Amino acid sequence: EEADVIRTTIKKFDRDKMKTFEAKFIKGAMRNGCDKSKANFIWNKLLAFSGYGFNKSHSCSYSMLGYYCQWLKVHYPEEFFEVNLNFCEDDDVMNLINKLKDFNLQYSLPDINKSYKFVSRKKIIYWALNKIKGVGEKATEYIFKERKTNGKFKSLQDFLNRVEKKRVNKRVVACLILSGCFDNLYSIDEYSERGKILQEFYDLRKQKKTEKNSSNLYYILKQKELLSMGNFFDYNEIISKFDLDSYDDFETFKEMSVDSVINFIGLITNVKLIKTKKGDDMTIINL
Repeated sequence: EEADVIRTTIKKFDRDKMKTFEAKFIKGAMRNGCDKSKANFIWNKLLAFSGYGFNKSHSCSYSMLGYYCQWLKVHYPEEFFEVNLNFCEDDDVMNLINKLKDFNLQYSLPDINKSYKFVSRKKIIYWALNKIKGVGEKATEYIFKERKTNGKFKSLQDFLNRVEKKRVNKRVVACLILSGCFDNLYSIDEYSERGKILQEFYDLRKQKKTEKNSSNLYYILKQKELLSMGNFFDYNEIISKFDLDSYDDFETFKEMSVDSVINFIGLITNVKLIKTKKGDDMTIINL
C-alpha cells in the first residue's frame, strides 16, 4: 500500500511529499539486504523522476504524432477535421467546429441524405446523425445502410415507408426533424416550419402531436439542445434591428473610458425556477 502511495506521488510530480518517504525507504531497503549506498542511488533515481519523468520512446512517438497531425491539418484540413470530429470527445466537438473557418471550411446542419457520422462534402462538414441526442449509433447505422442500398430519401413519407418502426422509433424521428435533418427536403426557411414536418409525421403515424409551441425560438432552442452546439442563425441580423455594433472580441472596449455606457444583447436559452434554503423563489437564467 505504501509503495503505491509513492507511485502516485511520483506520478503527480510532488517532490516535497516524496522527501517525507526518504528515511523509511532507505531503512526498509537496508532491512531487505540492500546496502546503504545502493539504496540511496535508487532513491535519488525515484526522486529525480518525480520532478518530471517521461521516457524517450513515449516522448518521441508523441512528437512524431504531433508533427504528422499538424502537417495533415495544414495540407489536408477537410480530411483531418472530419476524422478528428469522429474520434474526439463530445466536449471537444464545438472547439473543432469553431476552428473550421480558419481553414476555409464550413459546417452544416445534419442532412438525412448527406449525413452519417461527421462527413465532409465539398468543404462542408455535415453534423453527424449519431451526435444528435436521442438518435444513437444503431439507428445511425441502420439509416445509412438503407440510404446506401436503396438511394436517397425523397420525402418524410418515403423515409417512414423504408425504415422499420422498431429500428427508428417515434422519438428518433422527432429528434431528426427537430435537429434539421429534413430541412433541405422541405426547403425550410424558418425554424418554426419544422412544426409542419412534425405534424406530417404524426399524421402519417396517426399519433397526436406532443410539441405545442410554434415559435421560432422554441425550435432554435430544441436544435441547440439536440446538437449540443451553438445556433445556426445569424446573430448580426438580430443585432442590426437594435442599432448596435457587433464585436468578435473585447479589445474595442479597452479603448473606452470608465464612464462609457455599453448596451449588450443576448439570447436566453434556459429559465429555471428553484427554492432557496429559506424557501424564497429564485430564478436561474442562462444568457
